[in-house]
Amino acid sequence: MVKLRRLTTRDVRLSSLKVLALTLLERIECFDEEEASGSLDDLNLQDEVRRFEAELIRNALVSTGGRQRRAARLLGMKVTTLNTKIRRYRIKIDKLGVINRASEDTSRSPTS
Repeated sequence: MVKLRRLTTRDVRLSSLKVLALTLLERIECFDEEEASGSLDDLNLQDEVRRFEAELIRNALVSTGGRQRRAARLLGMKVTTLNTKIRRYRIKIDKLGVINRASEDTSRSPTS
C-alpha cells in the first residue's frame, strides 16, 4: 500500500511538471509571435507572471475536472492559497468543472 501511495505522489508531481512545461511552451510561442510583430516593447514582468500563474491554475483545474483540492495538490499549494488565487484572478468554474475564460485580463487583478 505504501508503494502505491508513493507512485501516486510521483504521478501527481510528473503531471504538474507536464502542465508547467506546456504552459511555458505556449507563452514562449506567444512571445515569439509578439517579437515578430514588434509588440514586445510593452513587456511587464509582473503582468506576465500573473498571466502565467493564472494559466497554470486554469490548466490544473481543467485537468482535475474542477476539483480544487486535487488541483492544489497538483500545483503544490494549500487549498486556501488556491482559493485565494482563484478569486484574485477571477477564474470561473462552471458546474461541469470547465473553466470559463471570461476574464482574461489578469494584469489588473486585485491584490487581495
